[in-house]
Amino acid sequence: MITKIGSNIKAIGRAILGDQLMSSLHAWRFYYRNTTGRSLRDDVALQRIDSYVSEGAVVVDVGANNANWSHRLSRLVGPTGKVLAFEPHPYYAAVTQKTLGLHRLRNVELFDFGLAEAHKTAQLQHIGDDGRQLSGRSFIADKPAAAGRTIEIELRPLDSLVDDHPELARVALIKIDAEGFEYFVVKGAIAVLERARPFVLAETGHAQLHGLDEDSLFRLLAEQGYRAYGFAADGGLQPIEGFADIQGLASNDALFAPADWTPTAARGKN
Repeated sequence: MITKIGSNIKAIGRAILGDQLMSSLHAWRFYYRNTTGRSLRDDVALQRIDSYVSEGAVVVDVGANNANWSHRLSRLVGPTGKVLAFEPHPYYAAVTQKTLGLHRLRNVELFDFGLAEAHKTAQLQHIGDDGRQLSGRSFIADKPAAAGRTIEIELRPLDSLVDDHPELARVALIKIDAEGFEYFVVKGAIAVLERARPFVLAETGHAQLHGLDEDSLFRLLAEQGYRAYGFAADGGLQPIEGFADIQGLASNDALFAPADWTPTAARGKN
């Protein structure tokens, strides 16, 4: 009920104030949450990402939305590193850009399109079947939705960006929060994975939105020579085989690492 009320307030605010003013207010809210640590407090993966990202690194943030990950990653990679952030929702891309400006993050480049296995357009559903705004939970709609509930967005493979952004050849981390579309983001980044062998941090739990089972992403990355880990409550890594193993852990995010990498914080199954 509270979430629905909040979504309705946002929709009313945008209708009254307009996207330009409302996005500025939204950006100040995200700026406050990031600077006070509120965005960090309840996200164990976000808290512990400093163990896998070092100064000078190149990282990718897929699904930048409120800039909480871009903000933290920017601080970790420092002035000699770079964050390439992607947010296809036009309104939240504007909010994210304004949030980055408030933080004065000069090492973050924001792209207003999403990532996929091919260059194409898609329908992003941003209003749920119950009529409320989905905000950060908007998803690529594979099935027709009621009129006015989707917007057209552009998608590109990460591999297709390497010529214009050669720094991707040494990317250290790809973080993906794409509401079940993570599998297709990875499909479009196989060449980057083979060349750079980055960590992949991906949200799990929404694959059914795209007709996939929850282990599809695990199998795809296993084929690329990756092992999966989940986050325990203390931030330590727990080796996992698939989505079922992530249940009961502290986060729905899975960290995929090259199979020859040995995590000092891992424990449990080997």
